[in-house]
Amino acid sequence: DNFIVFYLTIYFLIQANLAFGYVLSSIFHDYAVANMAAPAIMMPLILFSGFYSNYETQPEWLKTASYLSPVKYGFEALLRNEFEDNTTGDDFDIIEMLGFNVGKWNCILVLIGIGIFLRLVAYIALSQLVSKFQ
Repeated sequence: DNFIVFYLTIYFLIQANLAFGYVLSSIFHDYAVANMAAPAIMMPLILFSGFYSNYETQPEWLKTASYLSPVKYGFEALLRNEFEDNTTGDDFDIIEMLGFNVGKWNCILVLIGIGIFLRLVAYIALSQLVSKFQ
């Protein structure tokens, strides 16, 4: 069961990030500009997703920005998949310490939603781009 959840989480995380790439490539007309913009947009999303910094210690304005990050939901789903059924007997709860509160299956659903939404945005941007050249 954990392997299936792991695989689904990785799959939908890849799909959401791929859709993000579609949006960037459809918005920018020059690939060099898109290559420069992608890290500038993705690095803050990765940095404030809870992977490098604790979510609970972030300022409120960064907490709201982290809800846009697919990495946040992928990280929480993978963390919950690994540590939710902690049978070691100790009282240390890493999920509570990091302040994650969305839930494993909710994170996977959010990843699906982000992927679909970003694909729709890319489709609209591409259709606008094509209509300009016709």
